[in-house]
Amino acid sequence: MSCRGSTHAVTCSSSRLPNSSTSDNLFFGGVCLIQAKRWAKLVGLEAVHALTGVMADHNATTGVLVTTSWFGRASEQFAQRNRITLINGAELKHLIKKHLNIDVIPGTTPPRNARASDNRQSGRPGPTI
Repeated sequence: MSCRGSTHAVTCSSSRLPNSSTSDNLFFGGVCLIQAKRWAKLVGLEAVHALTGVMADHNATTGVLVTTSWFGRASEQFAQRNRITLINGAELKHLIKKHLNIDVIPGTTPPRNARASDNRQSGRPGPTI
C-alpha cells in the first residue's frame, strides 16, 4: 500500500480487528480495513457483516476481505452495497503471481458438481483445470 501513497499498520492478528491502511489521497482517502482469513468452505454473509461492523466502529471508508476460498452470492451483493472489496482464492492466486511472481495453491475451489439452481453454491467458480 505504501507505493500508492498510503501508510499501513498491523493492528492485531485477531479476526476482530483487521489490518488497516490510511491514505491521504483526495479520491481514495481514509481508513481501509483489510481482513484476510483462510476458509475451507463458502464464505457466508456473516463474515462480510462482521467486517461492516468493524468498519463502522473504526470509521473506515472501505474494507477488503480476502479468503483462500470463495464467496457466496449474498456476500458479493452485500459487499457491493457497502464499500467492501472481496478477493477470493482464485483472484488471490492471480495477484500473488502478478505481483510476486510466485505460483501458489491458496486453498479450496468451489464444488464442481453444484449448479446455481441447486442453491448450494452461489459464489464465483474457481479456476478450470
